[in-house]
Order: sequence, then C-alpha cells, then structure tokens
Amino acid sequence: SSFYGLRESLAILAETGLENSWKRHKEVAEYFHKGLEEMGLKLFVQDKKARLPTVTTIVAPPGYDWREITGYIMKTYNIEISGGLGPSAGMVLRVGLMGCNSSKANVDKVLEALAEALKHCHKSRV
Repeated sequence: SSFYGLRESLAILAETGLENSWKRHKEVAEYFHKGLEEMGLKLFVQDKKARLPTVTTIVAPPGYDWREITGYIMKTYNIEISGGLGPSAGMVLRVGLMGCNSSKANVDKVLEALAEALKHCHKSRV
C-alpha cells in the first residue's frame, strides 16, 4: 500500500505540475499566516522568507497550555496540531498543510478550530 500511495502521489503531482504545486502551497501558507496574524497570533519564524510553505509554527499564546489547545482541537474537530520539538518544545504549535490538505478551505477550518479552542481552553491569570 505504501508503493500505491507513492505512485498515486506522483501521478497527482505529474498531473498538477511541480511549479503549480509549489505555487499553491506558497499561496495557501500566506493565506494561513495572514489569518493567524488577524487573530492576534504570532508566527514563530519572523522572517517571511525563512518560513516553510508546508509547516507553520505558531507561538503558543501566553497563558494557555498548548496541550489543552491541541487536545481540544483534536477532540472537537478531529484536526491534529502538534507542539514544538527540541528547543521549541512547549513554546509553539505546529500545523502542517501539505499535499491535498493544502487548501484555503482547510486553512479556514484550522483557523476556526484555533479560535474556538482559545475561547474554550483555560487561560492562566499568572
């Protein structure tokens, strides 16, 4: 099944065109970044040129437990958002939008899920 998945992925990429795929990922990432900033969330990578078009790192909102946010989103929306790795552990949320998931419709779902999570999750007063 892994070879079938690889074959299908490459067939879709060949049909779409590599440059078109890169362009779509870049446009969707920029749309996502704009939506996050409009929500008042900060991106971990400040330099726009250094950001990946497939994985976005969001600074964990101050006062919130990142695990509570990701758990709420998984339970309520069935969307998996990860925490940071290595030096960024506990500091960021990581959202991957790649391949067939790289669409403005999916970005809108993730933005909605994040907004709802911030309303429902406990914010520390410390």
